[in-house]
Amino acid sequence: TVRPFFSLPHLAGLPRRTLPVVLALSLLPALATAQTGSISGTVTESAGGAPIANLAVRATTLDQNATVTGVTNALGEFTIPGLTPGSFYLYTSTTAGFVNEVYDNLQCPGSCPSSFITAGTPVVVPPGGTTTGVNFALDAGGSITGHITNAADGSPLQNISVTVYTRIGGTTV
Repeated sequence: TVRPFFSLPHLAGLPRRTLPVVLALSLLPALATAQTGSISGTVTESAGGAPIANLAVRATTLDQNATVTGVTNALGEFTIPGLTPGSFYLYTSTTAGFVNEVYDNLQCPGSCPSSFITAGTPVVVPPGGTTTGVNFALDAGGSITGHITNAADGSPLQNISVTVYTRIGGTTV
C-alpha cells in the first residue's frame, strides 16, 4: 500500500501550507552536497617521475581561512573532495626529503609560508565538478648534519634545537 505523503506520522501535525517549506528544507543538504566539487592530480619525483605516496596536498582559499587536505596513494594520486565552488591555492606538505611546492611549480622555503601560498596559480573548482590534472613534480631535498659540542671542552651537547633559515628568512626546520 502506498500512503499519501500527508499521512506520514512525522508530518501529521503540520498544516498543509507548511509542507512545501518542510520539503524544501529537507532537500537542502542533498543540494549542497551535489554542488561541491573536488580537485585531483598526482605527485611525482621530478627526477625520474616515480610516484610519491603518503604525501599531503592542501587546498586553501585566498584568505587561508579554510584548508582541506588530501593524501597521495601508492600511485601518487590524490583527490580533495567536498570543496565549495571557487578558487583554491594548492601546496604540498612533506618532510619526506622533498622540496615543497605551491601549484604550479613554485618551490616553497620549508613548509610553504602563507605569504608564498597565494603567489601560486589558483585552481578553479566548478559546482559539482572535478578539476583534474593538478600535478606536482617535486625535487629531492637536501639535509644538513653536524654535531653540537661544548666550546670549552669539546664534549657533545644533547637536546639542543637547531633552526635553519632560508636566505630570504623563511624557517625551514
